Amino acid sequence: YACAYVKSLNLHQGMMFVTPNYICFYSKILNHENILILKFTHINSISKSMHALIFPTAIRIITQNATYSFTSFRSRSQTLENLNNLLNFARKVIILKFNY
Repeated sequence: YACAYVKSLNLHQGMMFVTPNYICFYSKILNHENILILKFTHINSISKSMHALIFPTAIRIITQNATYSFTSFRSRSQTLENLNNLLNFARKVIILKFNY
């Protein structure tokens, strides 16, 4: 997904890559790289949020240690649905592992 990672009030335009186990973000602007790797099993919640307190276009990902915000999605609703589906899948896999 093409999007922007909001880091200390700066937008880092890049790409979000999603697998069944990870959410990864990569951007490179003027030789400055931003790489973020989030494991679904470490994510507490994924929700809609506001960008700059007025634009309802962001997605907030809360992990055990930090909160991450992404914005400028082509379709925030579809992206959010896909991410939450994968989060629920990861949670079911964890439950199955501990039940056996």
